[in-house]
Amino acid sequence: MKSLKPAKQRFITEHTVGMCGVGKFRKRLGLDSENRCPLCGLEEDHLHVPRCPSDRAKTQWQFLLQELQEWFQSTTTATPIAQFLGALLRTIRNPSNQPQPETPWYRLQGMSSSALTQVCEAQLRLGPQCLLEGLLVHGWADLQQQFYHSRGSRRSGNLWAANLS
Repeated sequence: MKSLKPAKQRFITEHTVGMCGVGKFRKRLGLDSENRCPLCGLEEDHLHVPRCPSDRAKTQWQFLLQELQEWFQSTTTATPIAQFLGALLRTIRNPSNQPQPETPWYRLQGMSSSALTQVCEAQLRLGPQCLLEGLLVHGWADLQQQFYHSRGSRRSGNLWAANLS
């Protein structure tokens, strides 16, 4: 956060606590007469936005998840990391599909499976909303750095994590 511009820090802080341009606060500020989502008509707060049941919101969510997968590919993200983080974000709209750290596809040559499992479990404890808001467990940068090192890449795991966040 300290490396971000003050306006970005303020936006992230306000969004994280729910003080952003959604129905709840638009009504409170007198900008709207109702606290309703324009897509589905349900009460709208910052938690509703990624979970909105409208078809348009579902389509947009799928598009954003696809963009994230493309970003993972362009940054040569370790497959187990990309799969786990993608799976965790998908649980925002489908909470019953929690990814499990012991699943075999989380294992990858050049990466300690026990370290990966620990980081996955720690991120699971924080939950998908924290991930969506950019709160990453510190170990992701280390694991991605190990992966880059195993491939002879000079890329930085810390820069990867900062960009993902």
